[in-house]
Amino acid sequence: MVKSTRPVETNARTPVSTFRQAIQVQKKPERRDPRFSDISGGVLNEGLYEGGYSWLGDLREQEEKQLKQEAKKLRSAKRPEVLERREEVHQQLNEYKQERTGRKTIETRGKKAALSQ
Repeated sequence: MVKSTRPVETNARTPVSTFRQAIQVQKKPERRDPRFSDISGGVLNEGLYEGGYSWLGDLREQEEKQLKQEAKKLRSAKRPEVLERREEVHQQLNEYKQERTGRKTIETRGKKAALSQ
């Protein structure tokens, strides 16, 4: 009989064992957004929200006025660089217009839902 110090021969068709981690890796803490978490307050106070972010509406209005003034200046432009800028300004103005109409529809839906309750 032969000594058993040599490696054992195994069949190639036997399934390989599953991967196991030799070192335990610590799990990263789960990140959460407090705006959408029930842990951080739950119910949205719309009056408080509107009061805290009222400056955004003023900022949008100022930017829109500046863009309209710039669009007036760029109206009669012929150079290619100025034409590109004019396109950018018109695109931004259209985005502001779409945002405004979107906010209005959301507000009217909210009012209708409040009235139906």
